[in-house]
Amino acid sequence: MKILVIRLHRLGDILQLTPMLEAIKRHYPGSVTTFLTSDRLADALSGNPSLDRITTIPELQWRCLAKGEFRDRIKAFLAVHRLAAFLREERFDLVINRQYEEGGILAAMTDAPQVNGGVFSPQRGHVFDDEPSRELFDAVKSGRRGNRRNLADWSLRIAGAPPGSGRMYLNIPQANAREADHLLASLGSESPPVAVQLGAARSFRCWGAGNFTAVIRHLADFHGRSVVLLGSPDERELAEGVLAGCGRLSGRIIDLVGKTSLKTLGAALQRCEVLISGDTGTAHVAAAVRTPVISLFFGTAYPWETAPYGTGNLVLFADLPCAPCLDPSRCRHGQACRSTIRSEHVCRAWEIRESLSRGADRIEGWRDDVVRLLVTRKEEGAEMTLNDFNGFDTLDPASSLSSRKEKEEKAFRLDASEEEFRLLEERESRLCEALYLHETSWEEPLTGYLDAWRHVISFGCVREGSADAAGIILKDLPPLFGATASALSSGDPVAVGDIVRSGFRPLRQSLQVAATGISSEN
Repeated sequence: MKILVIRLHRLGDILQLTPMLEAIKRHYPGSVTTFLTSDRLADALSGNPSLDRITTIPELQWRCLAKGEFRDRIKAFLAVHRLAAFLREERFDLVINRQYEEGGILAAMTDAPQVNGGVFSPQRGHVFDDEPSRELFDAVKSGRRGNRRNLADWSLRIAGAPPGSGRMYLNIPQANAREADHLLASLGSESPPVAVQLGAARSFRCWGAGNFTAVIRHLADFHGRSVVLLGSPDERELAEGVLAGCGRLSGRIIDLVGKTSLKTLGAALQRCEVLISGDTGTAHVAAAVRTPVISLFFGTAYPWETAPYGTGNLVLFADLPCAPCLDPSRCRHGQACRSTIRSEHVCRAWEIRESLSRGADRIEGWRDDVVRLLVTRKEEGAEMTLNDFNGFDTLDPASSLSSRKEKEEKAFRLDASEEEFRLLEERESRLCEALYLHETSWEEPLTGYLDAWRHVISFGCVREGSADAAGIILKDLPPLFGATASALSSGDPVAVGDIVRSGFRPLRQSLQVAATGISSEN
């Protein structure tokens, strides 16, 4: 079965689709999944073991050409025509469109027999042929406040996958991990730093330099914490304002605004205890690498749709009667929701999280009826829920918020389910087949196989591995990766086959027994 997923832009929206991608591999065994996206965001998906191929288009360039002179518009038309021919030639069995407008047109170009998520029809306009997509459209059209389902869970339903059957994922290569270590090397603090994302893609979602400065001063002055500033190059002026406002405390701050790639950003967040952010792509990067988030929601942002996916994230929501709005530029209240969330709210939320992560028995309740404190909770096989903090008497907060010790020990944990080992076996079989048949493109299945290994041993885990599993991960696997890299650089497929059969395969079988208690026959 050939499946095409369409999502062209917005980093956070693409990362919110990664649980669906994992679920597709489980729900449609043997399927081949292609993701169509913008060339600017392909890195968010590279190395994802649930994807077989990433196809990119220069979306921004095409948009500029379409608005240009006649000759430029002809170039854009021809480029889209070539894309349409490619999509038809692929003969996809199922298209999952998670991009309105352009996505519906691209989905129509495929001539696929089944399109979930909406397709453009010249006769009927943009139409939804699957029930979950119609339900989501109705929920958004009716004002959004009645919706209690995260977009990641909506995508699972649209894909036809079971509830809660996937997790956020972002692949972090070792090179980016080393770069993050270098960037954070000057932090001499014993405690992991707190990350702060300063800006947002749209100005009405920016909380302001003064607010962030007050929070950072509180963390540094009263708690002795180091802070990592994050943001895009466009947010340099914002960062300079925060640094100036922090004065003598700037020595406790590492400024990474505009200095990291997406993968290095993820690696840096892995090394932080918590991220403080608005509803941004960075918040979803943190969720993908299992770093807890304290997120601020106001204006158009609605936490039941886009809160960081997972367990133990704290959400501050300015729950005004007009929230969430659709057009802040027409706000008659001066965007009061943004100023409703004050620095004291964020500092209090951080202190609550800190106390719970240290195992405090009693925490004073949240005392604000307008700015609500919510907690994300995601259980296996169930959709994510948002719960009022003051309802924790029935939610056991200690089990919902990971401790600092758990964060520091996560490198020695294993989160490899039975299904992930099945995927690893599939990639191994595909690689061995390519080597046996002397395929000239054996490097591609090798890359997929190594990515599947990295996913099995990735950081940000929730299940303890045994001592045997830790030994395999820390001692036995690194030499095999090094030998494979040497064989790849010399173009020696025979050596690769020997390494897989005599090295990787027995270790996979041993690791599967140590991690899951289930042996493999392969």
